[in-house]
Amino acid sequence: MDTEDLLVKIESHRSKMVKLGLSSSFLDERVVKLSYELDKLLNKYQAVVCRPGKR
Repeated sequence: MDTEDLLVKIESHRSKMVKLGLSSSFLDERVVKLSYELDKLLNKYQAVVCRPGKR
């Protein structure tokens, strides 16, 4: 997966998480799950961007 795909997925997850959190609660299990998935995507993006030899 390239950086552009990751950025699109990151923004999608972030938007869903905020909308759901505002309409229910940020402690809602679904929001927590989206947050966990967002963290994984952000970590994956960071790994791709900071990979040795990418500079």
